[in-house]
Amino acid sequence: MKIDSLEILSGDFRKLGAQAPQTMNLNINITGASAGAGTLLLDFEYAVVYFPDNSHIRLLGKAALSGSEAEAREAAGEWAATGKISGPDGELIINAINYSASMNAVLISKALNIAPPIVLPTLTIGQEAEKQEAGKKARHPKKG
Repeated sequence: MKIDSLEILSGDFRKLGAQAPQTMNLNINITGASAGAGTLLLDFEYAVVYFPDNSHIRLLGKAALSGSEAEAREAAGEWAATGKISGPDGELIINAINYSASMNAVLISKALNIAPPIVLPTLTIGQEAEKQEAGKKARHPKKG
């Protein structure tokens, strides 16, 4: 399947405490699924809850995916039976929602002065980088 459109339609957000939140919990839920002629239509909720004060960002949206009619009906049927869509289609959907909603939530978090709901990796300086830096210093000693 292929993502045709993904829209954030509404949302709400609140900062409930003065102190900076210590942790956050991110949830993405598909709240509705229907299949048409080669189209899968989804409703979703993206929610970030900050702890300990329960501040939150919640975004609601819709996504449309295209593919074969059998794929669309299978995905909608799986969601109706289990509340989830698994496999490569499920991964595509969750990642698309996460990417789009997280980018919007970053702007909201900035306005609320709380941590953005994206955890970036911690960068470390490896041995190779340290060797290169040492080589630069040896070639260009500081003049005193």
